[in-house]
Amino acid sequence: MLLLVAVSLSPAIADDSFPFGTTLMLDAAPMRGSKRVPMLEIAEDGAASIDLWCASATAKAVVSDDPTLEFV
Repeated sequence: MLLLVAVSLSPAIADDSFPFGTTLMLDAAPMRGSKRVPMLEIAEDGAASIDLWCASATAKAVVSDDPTLEFV
Protein backbone atom coordinates (compact mmCIF):
# COMPACT_ATOMS: atom_id res chain seq x y z
CA MET A 1 0.00 0.00 0.00
CA LEU A 2 1.44 3.33 -1.03
CA LEU A 3 0.07 6.69 -0.01
CA LEU A 4 1.60 9.98 -1.08
CA VAL A 5 0.89 13.01 1.04
CA ALA A 6 2.08 16.49 0.15
CA VAL A 7 2.76 18.73 3.09
CA SER A 8 3.62 22.38 3.24
CA LEU A 9 6.18 23.18 5.85
CA SER A 10 5.76 26.58 7.43
CA PRO A 11 8.08 29.28 6.11
CA ALA A 12 8.50 30.38 9.72
CA ILE A 13 10.79 27.39 10.33
CA ALA A 14 14.34 28.80 10.58
CA ASP A 15 16.15 25.89 8.95
CA ASP A 16 15.08 23.57 6.15
CA SER A 17 15.42 20.31 8.06
CA PHE A 18 12.41 18.11 8.75
CA PRO A 19 11.29 18.14 12.41
CA PHE A 20 11.99 14.45 13.13
CA GLY A 21 10.81 13.29 16.55
CA THR A 22 8.38 16.19 16.90
CA THR A 23 4.68 15.48 17.31
CA LEU A 24 2.77 17.35 14.62
CA MET A 25 -0.84 17.92 15.73
CA LEU A 26 -3.75 19.10 13.61
CA ASP A 27 -4.78 22.54 14.83
CA ALA A 28 -8.46 21.70 15.24
CA ALA A 29 -10.93 20.86 17.95
CA PRO A 30 -11.72 17.16 18.48
CA MET A 31 -14.68 15.84 16.51
CA ARG A 32 -17.93 15.58 18.39
CA GLY A 33 -17.93 12.42 20.50
CA SER A 34 -14.14 12.06 20.37
CA LYS A 35 -11.37 13.38 22.59
CA ARG A 36 -8.67 12.63 20.01
CA VAL A 37 -6.95 15.14 17.72
CA PRO A 38 -5.07 13.80 14.67
CA MET A 39 -1.29 13.75 15.06
CA LEU A 40 1.76 12.52 13.17
CA GLU A 41 5.23 11.69 14.45
CA ILE A 42 8.14 10.59 12.26
CA ALA A 43 11.38 9.30 13.81
CA GLU A 44 14.77 9.83 12.14
CA ASP A 45 14.79 6.17 11.03
CA GLY A 46 11.52 6.76 9.14
CA ALA A 47 9.21 5.00 11.61
CA ALA A 48 5.93 6.92 11.54
CA SER A 49 3.07 6.94 14.01
CA ILE A 50 -0.25 8.22 12.67
CA ASP A 51 -3.15 8.86 15.03
CA LEU A 52 -6.48 9.91 13.54
CA TRP A 53 -9.87 10.55 15.15
CA CYS A 54 -10.97 6.95 14.81
CA ALA A 55 -7.83 4.84 14.42
CA SER A 56 -4.06 4.65 14.75
CA ALA A 57 -1.47 3.20 12.41
CA THR A 58 2.26 2.80 12.02
CA ALA A 59 4.12 3.20 8.75
CA LYS A 60 7.50 3.78 7.17
CA ALA A 61 7.94 7.38 5.94
CA VAL A 62 10.40 8.67 3.37
CA VAL A 63 11.13 12.40 3.62
CA SER A 64 12.59 13.97 0.48
CA ASP A 65 13.97 17.39 -0.39
CA ASP A 66 10.72 18.58 -1.98
CA PRO A 67 7.76 19.05 0.39
CA THR A 68 6.51 15.46 0.02
CA LEU A 69 6.14 12.58 2.45
CA GLU A 70 5.77 9.05 1.12
CA PHE A 71 4.21 6.46 3.45
CA VAL A 72 4.83 2.80 2.62
